[in-house]
Amino acid sequence: MKIKTLLLLLFLPAMGISQQTVVEFTYDEFLEIVKSNHPTMSGIDNNLDVAVQNLRAARGIFDPRIEGTIEEKQYNGQEYYSLVSGSLKIPTWYGIELKGGFENNTGNYLNPQNVTPSAGLTALGISVPIGRGLLINERLTILQKARRQIDVSASEMRIDKAELLFTASLAYYNWKRSHEEMQLYQQYKTNAEIRLAAVRSLILNGDKPAIDSIEAGIAFKTRILNLEQSTLKLLKARLNLSNFLWTKERAPLELSENAIPQQRILPNIERFIANDLASLMEQHPKITALERKIEIGKIERRFKANSLLPIIRIDYTHLSEAQSAIPGEFSNYKIGALLQMPLFLRKERAELRIAKLRLDNSQIDLEVVRLELSNKLEMQQKELESLTRQIAVISELAQNHKQMVASEERLFSFGESSLFIINSRENNYIGSKLAEIEMQYKLMEAEAEWRRLIVDF
Repeated sequence: MKIKTLLLLLFLPAMGISQQTVVEFTYDEFLEIVKSNHPTMSGIDNNLDVAVQNLRAARGIFDPRIEGTIEEKQYNGQEYYSLVSGSLKIPTWYGIELKGGFENNTGNYLNPQNVTPSAGLTALGISVPIGRGLLINERLTILQKARRQIDVSASEMRIDKAELLFTASLAYYNWKRSHEEMQLYQQYKTNAEIRLAAVRSLILNGDKPAIDSIEAGIAFKTRILNLEQSTLKLLKARLNLSNFLWTKERAPLELSENAIPQQRILPNIERFIANDLASLMEQHPKITALERKIEIGKIERRFKANSLLPIIRIDYTHLSEAQSAIPGEFSNYKIGALLQMPLFLRKERAELRIAKLRLDNSQIDLEVVRLELSNKLEMQQKELESLTRQIAVISELAQNHKQMVASEERLFSFGESSLFIINSRENNYIGSKLAEIEMQYKLMEAEAEWRRLIVDF
């Protein structure tokens, strides 16, 4: 069924339109709607986009910068000074900064150091850190961390989506379980009603004692109660499932009463448990995210260790007259040096220690997650295998009880059995059938849990 047709079906109750046709709403169709329309999916995608934009912002730190200033002073008809300057600064990865500039200053009261040729003065320079900030600096650290954060966010996005689809799957499986229980009680409520009518007829003809009508009435009322309880349970399951149904315009949908769950869902157990656990572990998003966090921690530790070095920066600027065909002499320059060093380095040493501790914690987290994930996968494999064997047994048991009920009903028609025995046989069958439905739900739940663990939805 196409999604548009299905959405029309889901809208029908809210539109007040009667729809008698029963339509199967399959598990794959349900998951497709959740993946395409659920608002939380958009929110999860937004988290990745935030990381992408953070990387873009980090790259922007290295964008060239243009600056310009104009400052003038006029007083009593005299021009004290006019200062015009512009510059272009180009930061590089490794702390070196290239600079170009232009100055043209005039006036009667210029500071001598601001005097420039009449055509102006051009400058081309470089700023080089010798100690702190040469090979690793704050700008490069932010960029490298932002790049790795993309992988972290992408892995977390996969995990968050798998969590949402796991929860949605459980809602669908619960709806299916409740629907099958309601159908079972509906069937045997009808059987009890037919049996009650038949017993009353036999009593009127003198073929059965009057006490049998009480026995049949108890069974019928019990089935009515069971059906009422299962109907309420189905209503709750259907409304819970509706929490995951949205249109592309983010309008909530309510599941139609005419929609029924997929009749037969066969979890592909072999597809999952045949996978090699070691390869699953290496490709797992949780492992990838933690490994990238460790890389981020190492970058941070390296940056903090570099902060222990003294700040030594040398600036050199070559000067020449603007519009001159001959480059200025090499003796025309400005040069400067900066030395800065805290005496105790308490702040720097503390931040380095914190970075090391955080890195250690990330490495511990990775070891713990590897072990927990490995054990969970192994346990889930065993549970899937065990539930598969249990379902085979309980299905055979339910079929045997059904045959016993049919056999007892034949004996009753010959007058060789009683309503008490039939009801007892029927209760045993219903109990075993409910156990089979519950076991099938547990198998689907276990398969969904496996897919959640390996992040495969």
